[in-house]
Amino acid sequence: MDYKILGKRIKKERLKRDLTQVELAEEVNVSESHISLIERGYRVPRVDTLLKMAQRLGVSVDYLLDNYVESSDDLDKYIKQIFGAQDEKTKNMTIKILKAIADDYDN
Repeated sequence: MDYKILGKRIKKERLKRDLTQVELAEEVNVSESHISLIERGYRVPRVDTLLKMAQRLGVSVDYLLDNYVESSDDLDKYIKQIFGAQDEKTKNMTIKILKAIADDYDN
């Protein structure tokens, strides 16, 4: 997968809103350097961070990931990579958030 696509979209939306990396980082509770790494495609944001970023930028996660995940196998790999070493409580919370988003799209 090319993480640079995701990073470029995040940066594009951040700049549209005249936000600095510092401001976005503070609002989504990560470091400025982490935002920089995400925008350059060197890091993949955790699901909860991606959700916060999308919300703050006023776009959907779907928009940020559009043409980013090419198949269900890629999506499975992406989710596993994001979850990484997260504890079980965080994984369960993230799954609930994703279900709520999916339910919202059904309405």
